Amino acid sequence: MSNNSLLFTRKPTRYELKNVFRLMEDAGGSEPGFINMVEAQRRAPYCHTFNPCAEQLLPDRGFAVSLRQTLFRSTATRKVCIGLTI
Repeated sequence: MSNNSLLFTRKPTRYELKNVFRLMEDAGGSEPGFINMVEAQRRAPYCHTFNPCAEQLLPDRGFAVSLRQTLFRSTATRKVCIGLTI
């Protein structure tokens, strides 16, 4: 079992969404998360991607180091930051 998300950089068309839902049905009802990257970047301009569960917004060159920890280097401040979600 895995957590997967679909990241959209623009509004998907009705045709694209129908295909996604058809694939979900064909796979037995799996349900990926839908991520609106435009809105994520509006709220957090540093955001370039997410961890697989889409719990954490990750900056450029950021990576998730465990289920709940994120280590990243801020390109704005050039500092190494560690985030822990409990």
